[in-house]
Amino acid sequence: MARIEHIHLRLEVWALWKTNGGTIGGSSSLSMWQSEQVDGRSFRSLMSGTINDEECEATDAAILKLPLILGETVAMYYLFDSCRTREKLRISASTLSQRIDQAHKQLDVLLRKAPSPDAGKLQSWAEKV
Repeated sequence: MARIEHIHLRLEVWALWKTNGGTIGGSSSLSMWQSEQVDGRSFRSLMSGTINDEECEATDAAILKLPLILGETVAMYYLFDSCRTREKLRISASTLSQRIDQAHKQLDVLLRKAPSPDAGKLQSWAEKV
């Protein structure tokens, strides 16, 4: 899988946020995942450190903008695991890998910030004062 590392890390943080109850738009259907176990611990107990709610909300919104098949796949992959995702969607490992790759590419575009108006311009300190 040729994943985009910063997107992968962002999705991992999003999955922790999502399983901890952070939702937008009243999406409470994911409460079923809160009781899932990872290495003998619940997702809630894995929650540590600070999570940027705004970034997670932007990630959540971007996932909802993906084509349904990619959004469903990426959500299940990060909220569950590879084996369960393949089982539930009845897809092969190579199909899962292709969908995750496609989702990463699309999310990279959707989450990219527009450059500021000053981007690329050299400014003297006098212009800033």
